[in-house]
This record gives sequence, structure tokens and C-alpha cells, in this order.
Amino acid sequence: MKEVTEYKVIRIQGEDLKIAMTLAENVTNAKGNILMPIGYVIEDVKRVQSFLKQHKIKSLGIRVPVIKEVTEEKKKEQPAKKRTKAPERVTYEPQYAEDLSQYKTHVSRQKKALQRDFDRILKGAEIASLNLEKSIERVIKNAQKRKSNPFQLIESSKDLDDMVYNHCHNVVLISYYLGKWLDLSEKRLNELTLTAALHDIGKLKVDPEYLKAEKMSEEEALELKKHAIYSHAIVKGDSYVDEQIKRAILLHHENVDGSGFPFGLKRDKIPLYSRIIAIADTYNDLTSKRPFNAKKNPLEALKHLETELMDKLDVELLLVFLNKLSTCFIGQKVGLSTGDVGEIVFVPKQYSWRPMIKLEKNGKVLDLRDSQNEKVQIDIFY
Repeated sequence: MKEVTEYKVIRIQGEDLKIAMTLAENVTNAKGNILMPIGYVIEDVKRVQSFLKQHKIKSLGIRVPVIKEVTEEKKKEQPAKKRTKAPERVTYEPQYAEDLSQYKTHVSRQKKALQRDFDRILKGAEIASLNLEKSIERVIKNAQKRKSNPFQLIESSKDLDDMVYNHCHNVVLISYYLGKWLDLSEKRLNELTLTAALHDIGKLKVDPEYLKAEKMSEEEALELKKHAIYSHAIVKGDSYVDEQIKRAILLHHENVDGSGFPFGLKRDKIPLYSRIIAIADTYNDLTSKRPFNAKKNPLEALKHLETELMDKLDVELLLVFLNKLSTCFIGQKVGLSTGDVGEIVFVPKQYSWRPMIKLEKNGKVLDLRDSQNEKVQIDIFY
């Protein structure tokens, strides 16, 4: 019998990467920013190789197991594994429950208001004649006056989420805060949030069944991708909407590596507003129940953004988003896979999705980065 008892580190060239290899060190760019964290498991070899080439990284450290033989005598000495019963789930009243309930009521009203505005725009109404910008202002002010931070608020209203109206509502809020973190002027923030509000209006021109489909034919997938073009076409003739807003709406699904749509543009050709909305749009989709993916909690979404999408999204903007967003969840009540309830008390810069949690039952602080806690997962955000 063979057993893994320890690991060693080897250096390999990017071209020698194999699937399932695990990084033994952080991969950083020239500025020292972490592109792929230690412990990252290689799943898509070609994509990672392309990413390394893009950042001119030639070699990297890989963790490999040291295999040792285990004799039959040694095997007998090992205690038999006991079956563990699934822990009972502890229920917990959400923090600021009344405040969150009021927020959800407001979101429901804003969703209906946005639907009315979109219907009028599709019928030819000029955006200047609507209260769309006032509605956007109400969305932001409603979040600002709450006790919970905006990302906790968004998480609390996910049962209201859809592919168009509530999605645009959330993308407005996420884009606004990322824009604030980037120190955009008030004028640019207003332009950014109007872009975010209108970016997916073109989905209303797509067959509704496509928005519900778990699997689509190539032809159907191409039709769904056209929603960015449809969104642009809807606002193109409106003289009230600035040209850079129209262009940003058209290009919000472009990726910095050139793999996006509709034109396959690369970073320097993609407008700033489009790059910001791409991050907001992706985060909201990751944390929502969608036909094409299971809902992730916010920290799982952070992990996915950091380990899977660094080559698709603007790295500099994404790092600002990840660093700022992770600290938003300090104080957040969470339910663990052990059945315990705790409070996030510290979020590390590396492995931000594995924070330190103070358990409610005994006050003990659990560091999810420790190897002894590697099987403990955050299941619920309260």
C-alpha cells in the first residue's frame, strides 16, 4: 500500500504544466500583485499557459507528493475510520433583520419601477423623459442609509433576483461602489451607473426561454450573446445618452484577453465603464442562482474571481474589487459545514475566501487557512 506523507516543491516551465498540478507558491506579476495564489489547482492547462505567457512568467513552483510504502503491519495499526453523522444545522436570526426586510421591500419596488422604464424605452420613449436617473439615485441612497454594507444587502435580496431587472439593479450598486473605490468623479459615477442600469436591456429582445435554458445549441448561445448588440441598438438613437455610455453598453462582455464578445477586443480597446461592469456583472451572476451555474456565497465568488478569471477581467480593477469587497464581510454572521454559527473577524489578503471566524458557542477563533480546518466550509451567509 502507498501513502502520501509529505510534499516537496519542484520548479517547472509553463509549457510542462499538467492538469491537477498544485501551486507551491504565489504567482505574481511585475508589480507584486498575486495573479494565482499558492494552493491553486491547475484545471485548464491551456488557459493557464496562455495567462502565464501574457504576463511573461516562464517558470513556477509546483507541489508534488512524496509517496511512501505502508506495510500490512503498519496498515493494521491504523485505527478504522468512524462514520460521522451530519451536524445539525444551527438557525440564526439575520443581523439587522428588520433593516434587511425594509431593504428587500424597497428592492421589489425599484424592480417594478425599472420594468416600467424599460417597457417605455422599448416603446420608443426618450430616456430624458423618464425618471431612470432618479431611480438609480434612490437605489444608491437606499443602500447607503442601511446598517448593513451594500454587499450584505445584495446577498439578502437574492431570492428576488432575475436575469434582467433585479440583475441590473444589483449591477448598478456593485458598479457604483467599485467606481467609488477607484475614486471616480461624481460625473463619471453618474455615467457609470446609467451604463450599468441599461447594460442588459437588450435581453428583453431575446427569446425568454433562452434566459432559462441550462443548455443551448450553438445557434441559441450566439443569439443570447447578441443581447449586448440589442442593448446598444435600443439606446443608439437617444441623443440624451452620451456616446461613451452607448459604447460601454455595447462592449460590456468583452474580455481583456480578447476572448469576449461581440468583437473580441483586448484590454486597451475596452472602455473603463465596460471593464468595471464586467466585474460587477460577473460577481452578481456568480452569487445568484442561474440556469448555467449554482449559486455561490460571496467568499466562494471571490475565490472564483481570483483563481479562474484573472485573465478575463481587468486585473488592476479586479484586485481593487477583491481587496475592498473582502473586508466588507468582517462582522458577517455565517453558518459552517460543522453546524456551528460564527462571525467573520478577519479576512486575509491571501486566501480571502478562507477568513478567521469567531465561533458563537465558545468564542474560539477558527482560522480556515489552517490545514486542520481545510474541510470546514462556509455554507450560509445570514
